Amino acid sequence: MPTLRIDRKKCLQGGRCVDECPIYLIEMGDDGYPEIVPDAEELCINCGHCKAICSQGALYLNDKCAKDCQMVDDSLHVSKEEVIEMFKTRRSIRKYEDKKVSRAELEQLLEISRWVPSTRNCQPVHWLVIESEEAMKDLINMSVDWLRKHENFSRIAHRHERGEDVVFRGAPHLLVAYALKDNWNPEVDCAIATASIEVALPSFGLGGCWAGIFLYSARNSPEIVEYLRLPAHHEIYGALMLGYPRYKYNYIPSRDEVRANWF
Repeated sequence: MPTLRIDRKKCLQGGRCVDECPIYLIEMGDDGYPEIVPDAEELCINCGHCKAICSQGALYLNDKCAKDCQMVDDSLHVSKEEVIEMFKTRRSIRKYEDKKVSRAELEQLLEISRWVPSTRNCQPVHWLVIESEEAMKDLINMSVDWLRKHENFSRIAHRHERGEDVVFRGAPHLLVAYALKDNWNPEVDCAIATASIEVALPSFGLGGCWAGIFLYSARNSPEIVEYLRLPAHHEIYGALMLGYPRYKYNYIPSRDEVRANWF
């Protein structure tokens, strides 16, 4: 359970923490100092916004204040134009170099997922990182075995029999996002985490693609779930194949115009 306290000796009574708390657990007292509301620690979602917004380090969450946190480096912020270009040039990669990604870089990518938003800040996402070639082949074969049992996917299974990797497209690695089914919004939270990593891949010289065939197979195949040894009551909600792209894209393909209604 989170712990909250305010050091009045440091507080400048600016009220930023009162304004910032997303669920109104801090109120301005009659004497002009912010106060923690009764039972706040049972309701706190541990987002840390209150201590991050306090310039004086007067508010403590779990015995840590702003002075204990990493400082924001404004020099590293990307421009609006760079963000737009990043999303316009993002491609789903389906052809990969025969080259492994280092453990260090995979860990850096997973680190990104720590900072993405989640429902009520539950941070429910767990990861399976498939590194070995043997495991990738096992998952391909099990996915195709499930596809063969369903007539709608027979064409995909047939291409596998011709020697094509129809599941991971030759990617050397797979990230699998899973979460406890009883969490607030596990499917959305895993999707946000997976998408955030995918957008970051080009900055590492990498590319990726949502592993839709695997994801569909895994969520319907007890054999795959057993192979991955998921904890009880957990389910797979996201899967991202990744590696070094074989080709470089020189152009940005066209897209439909934005469809929006303005009120």
